[in-house]
Amino acid sequence: MYDEIHLSDYLSGIRDILLKAKESHWRYEEATFTPLFSRLIESSNFNMHSLYQQKSIRTGNKPDFTIESDGNIIGCIECKNISINLNSEECYNQVKKYLLEYNNVILTNFIEFRLYQNSNMTDMMQFDNIYKPNSNNIKDFSNLISNFFKYGSKISKKGHNKEVANENGFDNSSPLFYDFFYLLIGLFAPIFFKNIVLIISSNWIKPNYIFLLIPEILASISIIIFVFIWKPNKSSISLQRLKIKLRNKRLWITAGSLLAPILTIISIGKEAVRITYIIFYHPQFIMT
Repeated sequence: MYDEIHLSDYLSGIRDILLKAKESHWRYEEATFTPLFSRLIESSNFNMHSLYQQKSIRTGNKPDFTIESDGNIIGCIECKNISINLNSEECYNQVKKYLLEYNNVILTNFIEFRLYQNSNMTDMMQFDNIYKPNSNNIKDFSNLISNFFKYGSKISKKGHNKEVANENGFDNSSPLFYDFFYLLIGLFAPIFFKNIVLIISSNWIKPNYIFLLIPEILASISIIIFVFIWKPNKSSISLQRLKIKLRNKRLWITAGSLLAPILTIISIGKEAVRITYIIFYHPQFIMT
């Protein structure tokens, strides 16, 4: 784990480089920051050793840092210059290439950090400023590095053949219980929205099955659009982290969202069959 001293020293080093570059009018490069970042990685209490630009024997890939623990490769770190936007297509393509071999990749511009596992971005954090890390920064950075180390150690013990990314986009490390939890989120969100509409409109409109089905379908469509398309601003880190969690479980949430109106349609069908049966076989009940 990391404490305030570790991260304060790291940010102080970055701040000094930027200040000297501004005063001396020289252009800093990605490699200017890598020694500082390497010291930060190896200063954790995790048993990690960083190898700078080591070429892979299997594929010829050469990420900025290959990370080893107990003689096993547990992942890699790709660094970009501090001014680079990590949302760029170039960054995305590099991450995809490294995921196929390492399946445990950190992408960083030394201020923002993104963790990719199983073809998905699973965590991210960004330092709020380069003067002093706040408590949330310390916690978020420590958690990201911890997730990187623990996941990498696990897949390295399973063997190198297990380090190929899951092309279906599922996180195989997640227990089925949590997948079912996200299925329930997708299921109950439209139902909750339908009940809110019912409560609000009950004084003006007499609700019926068709009336209740419409908001449920709209809610389901909105949820599906939310988890597949929504892209929060880069500055909103908390929203991006929420997006990561939802997007990694998007298929489960989508299944639940579709299931909600389907259950309502089945209920409508059952009610229609019941009414039809009464009309044809027990019309006396209608007359009364």
